[in-house]
Amino acid sequence: MAGNIFGSNLFSSFNNNSAGFLGEYMSIRNGSYKKLLKAYYAKTNDNNSSSKSNKTNKYGNKIESSLSKEERLEYSEAKSDADALKSSADKLRTTGKNSLFKQITKIEKDEKTGEEKEVKTYDRDAIVGAVKEFVDNYNKVIKSGSEPDSTLMLRRTMQLTSLTKANSSQLSRVGIKIGSNNQLSIDENTLKKANITTLKSLFQGTGSYAAEVSRKASDISSIAQQEIDSAKTYSNKGGYIPSYSSGTLFDSFF
Repeated sequence: MAGNIFGSNLFSSFNNNSAGFLGEYMSIRNGSYKKLLKAYYAKTNDNNSSSKSNKTNKYGNKIESSLSKEERLEYSEAKSDADALKSSADKLRTTGKNSLFKQITKIEKDEKTGEEKEVKTYDRDAIVGAVKEFVDNYNKVIKSGSEPDSTLMLRRTMQLTSLTKANSSQLSRVGIKIGSNNQLSIDENTLKKANITTLKSLFQGTGSYAAEVSRKASDISSIAQQEIDSAKTYSNKGGYIPSYSSGTLFDSFF
């Protein structure tokens, strides 16, 4: 009976307080409602011994992992993709002598007169290449960040898509569009001709879009690592010590 009351309250809370949360998730990946419940029950039930992998540390103590090999692979992939996204975002954010947006001097020839002169310009090829790398890594995170049964990671992934939607107008001006599956696409011709000021406002500065993406990517990476680390532990007698708190997990839904 208690389980039914809990389930009723859980569904009620989702319906009344989390419509936006579920709606956003459904746009990332089909079957969201089922996956949220699966994430909850997978963490609160300690009866998944069949998915545990057993090893010993250098002292001979037993180490048990509450993650299956498939789950560990999902978290590892999510962490790797998030690290790559942070790196590409930080590359665009770099200022000073290594900035992609610093002006360079080029020699250009006048087509009519043949006269050569120095002009201040930007390395458009380098900028386009860095933005394409950023978009590619972003799309990987949107996919891999929604794979593991981690409500907290799903929340951060959805926050990333919400952040991008909030910047959709500026992104569109530089040739970056959001698809129905939250994946980004690039119109390379538009990107090459994009206004440098608009590009800088998106990818430079502490409050820029790239800066916020970098922070979200760092969060996703940390969550993935914590899941991997907290899923395995051992006692001095080789016994398994549960790593999850059901109360904390329940709070993370809201």
